[in-house]
Amino acid sequence: NAEQFNKDYLKDAYGTRGGVRWKVHRNQRGVGALTYRGDDPANYSAYELRTKRSEKKDANAWKRLVSFCKVLNDTPTDELHAVLPKVLDIDEVLWYCALENVFLPSDGYMNQGYDYRLYEDKSHRFHLISHDCNEILQTPTRRRGRGRASLTSGPLFNSTNRLRPILHRLLAVPEWRARYLAHVRTIAVRWLNWKVIGPVCRSIHELIADEVARDDKKLFSTRTWKDSLEDARGYQWSLRRLVEERRENLLSHAALLGPW
Repeated sequence: NAEQFNKDYLKDAYGTRGGVRWKVHRNQRGVGALTYRGDDPANYSAYELRTKRSEKKDANAWKRLVSFCKVLNDTPTDELHAVLPKVLDIDEVLWYCALENVFLPSDGYMNQGYDYRLYEDKSHRFHLISHDCNEILQTPTRRRGRGRASLTSGPLFNSTNRLRPILHRLLAVPEWRARYLAHVRTIAVRWLNWKVIGPVCRSIHELIADEVARDDKKLFSTRTWKDSLEDARGYQWSLRRLVEERRENLLSHAALLGPW
């Protein structure tokens, strides 16, 4: 299930039904990852304007998107701290990046540069919104695409990749880099902890147990599903093991050793 990215969502999340919504389509080489591709909106075909507006307002929305990409990519690093907060919610996007790094969705901004949503609020500041997060903490045995994050990836994965300017540019600013690392640590310590997240997972398991047992088209046995939380054997990884290995790999990384 996925919540619809519509005005109802905006009202719940941001307290307003106004603003501009964008969908980012599947694309290659950072086309939809907010890289700057010149001033012609035709070069930004990976983005789909989802807000119904007049033709004039549509044109202005495209111009602001292009301008945002130019500011994000071309502003000198020593000027980013003063310029970028005018067009981007900095702390919110740092939390967004921290969540992606900790839980490693196979899609999303960090790994693929697409399958996320973009929202421009009424103050003309942009926000990244998670979408398509069903594949997280994938096992090391699963075949992965080139340059994709894994359980052993550090908290600064893709921070030097120019095709991911949200990571590359923001984490080049020392204050924002420190804040981002603090967010990663907060999530890893408080939530990537089986004593905390385990009971949540068990309650969801119990909620759907009868439906899973009745399902005659699933790709795994009911026993495999029952064991998937904590008691997996052989080739199979339990969710608990994935959580604990990711937590250990993150908290032992040099960038997260503190002091805090």
